[in-house]
Amino acid sequence: MAQSMAQETIRGEKERAMSQYDDSTPTKWQKRLLPLMKGMIIGLTIFFFLASFGQLIYLHLNIEKVPHQDIGQSLSLLSDNSELTFQEKIEASRLKAITMLEANAL
Repeated sequence: MAQSMAQETIRGEKERAMSQYDDSTPTKWQKRLLPLMKGMIIGLTIFFFLASFGQLIYLHLNIEKVPHQDIGQSLSLLSDNSELTFQEKIEASRLKAITMLEANAL
């Protein structure tokens, strides 16, 4: 009997202790940190957008600075020549296509 009363008392104390933590109202420390959290969220949002905008500008400037590849002279050497066999003409056309693709990839 005494043991069951002690267990009920312990259960009651546990329930009261847990009810303190289950409360959905903000506590003092949460209220004190609320302005800091708002500031952090706003600050990080602004930083994210500014950093993204800066990266876009940097990327745009680097794309504009791409050196022009003059492959016309190289391709003129591979022009159709009547002295070439059919297989050599196919190989020359393949080389032209690869050269043009590579120049456009850069």
